[in-house]
Amino acid sequence: MTGINRSLFICFFVVMILFMPGLLYFADSESAAPFGNIIGGSGTFEETAPELEEEPIEFSAHVYGPDKDEILKEKEEYWRLLAEEREAEEEARVKAARAEQVVAGSHKEMEMLSLVNRARQEAGLPALTLCTQLTAAARNKSRDMINNNYFSHTSPRYGDLGGLLNHHGISYRTAGENLAMNSNGSVRAAHNSLMGSPGHRKNILGRNFTRIGIGIQVKNDGSHYYTQLFVGR
Repeated sequence: MTGINRSLFICFFVVMILFMPGLLYFADSESAAPFGNIIGGSGTFEETAPELEEEPIEFSAHVYGPDKDEILKEKEEYWRLLAEEREAEEEARVKAARAEQVVAGSHKEMEMLSLVNRARQEAGLPALTLCTQLTAAARNKSRDMINNNYFSHTSPRYGDLGGLLNHHGISYRTAGENLAMNSNGSVRAAHNSLMGSPGHRKNILGRNFTRIGIGIQVKNDGSHYYTQLFVGR
């Protein structure tokens, strides 16, 4: 190779080296795009990389679990409050019913007192004084007979008449007790039955008695229990 040819070859080679990047830049865009995106930086890895499929982690277990427990607690609290509300309503209803019975019983007790003193007046005897302590004891005795399902002068709770009076702190020299029970709640019928019995009539017309307590209580079936307590000093 002559000196001129060698020089031309060298020049051509240098030119090719210098213009090679330009030739690559103008290459076909479809075939060069991936190369440019990854090497040239015209895109980002996130844009060109395949989108990763989300791993099925127990997302609901971490988030829904506590919420579920909280919901259950709220429901339990709701039902507890509802039960307490209903219990309070029932208690109020029972108290109201008992109060109504007490009022009705008080009226009946006063009616019976009037019948007793009228009988005493007819017999020429002084009227008996209604005693608060005796009335409380008589009511408790009638209630005790209902609660313990018995009808007797001997109580499983108080014992005999003396035990009943001592339990209520009532002092006495002489004492007597009349008991009656009917299903229609007629005070007059109960009074007439007592007056028709010699022993009970004797208590109602007792000359040594000065105070009386009358207690009337009503059973769930409507039965009325009557207790008359008499004391004298």
